Amino acid sequence: MRAYLAATRTGDFEALLTLLDPDVELRADAAVIGAGRPLTLQGALVVAKSALSAAPRARFTTVALVGGKPALVMAPLGHLSLVIEFTVADTGVVEIEITADRARLQRLDITLDPNGITYPDMVWTGAAIIRAWCDRSPRPRPRYRHGCGRRACAGCWRCGS
Repeated sequence: MRAYLAATRTGDFEALLTLLDPDVELRADAAVIGAGRPLTLQGALVVAKSALSAAPRARFTTVALVGGKPALVMAPLGHLSLVIEFTVADTGVVEIEITADRARLQRLDITLDPNGITYPDMVWTGAAIIRAWCDRSPRPRPRYRHGCGRRACAGCWRCGS
């Protein structure tokens, strides 16, 4: 998954194609695209183009295990927004499932790599994800305004690191 994430972040189309099975299938729930219906894509070319279209959001993504399977977790500003699960065979990635439905995300058993923090043990606001993301954030981070009007000085406005 690290190679998939790196290829997406750098926009390396050829690297993505080598990681994907020619008959790969991508399924996304209705919450992912917001159109009220699920999305299914088939074929390495189509799936690779779709992955590259999400490259700007890849900076919010980290490697994880979901129910013991390799996955990517996207958590901008520490809020879990979607999970990308992969099924891998000898020929490469054969299946990708993207989940953004909040109810389903809460039921997933997510273990972030390499810290070993488990998501279900934390509050829905994403304390584990916030901490893991902050450890990977480049400094200096942008400053965010608190609800009280004060600005957070340095670091993450949620965890204070």
